[in-house]
Amino acid sequence: MNQATTSIKRIRAEEALRESEQKYRLLVDNASETILVAQDGMLKFANRMASELSGYSEQEIISRPFSEFIYPDDRGMVVESYLSRIKGGASRPKYVFRFVVRDGSIKWVEISAVLIDWEGKPATLNFLNDITERKRSEELLQKSEERYRAMMEQGR
Repeated sequence: MNQATTSIKRIRAEEALRESEQKYRLLVDNASETILVAQDGMLKFANRMASELSGYSEQEIISRPFSEFIYPDDRGMVVESYLSRIKGGASRPKYVFRFVVRDGSIKWVEISAVLIDWEGKPATLNFLNDITERKRSEELLQKSEERYRAMMEQGR
């Protein structure tokens, strides 16, 4: 193979890689879910929706341990699930926990996580959906049902 052929193949491979990276970035940046990569207890990647969910910039997000974003009562469960997944053990693929936002408020999120290889080391790819409104609606419905039951009990 001559040098010109090798050079053309290299240029085509670089173009294909650039195109693939552009498609990937377009997909991730426009996703309606928060996408995070966690490795060694730190967040290594965050998409635009992560900033919208948390109130932090992407740089602020990836400079902190992920456990800092988890409500204290839920932290053990989330960290345990993460460590189990990293070690290749059984872990729930989907669960709900409370997420602490920059202003100190709490949001409920549902997470789907899978084990991946990130820069040669195990990591988790995490998709978070804000379900705060759904949780509030469920809470209101439950309170309404409790009031109805109480009224029915009093009427007997």
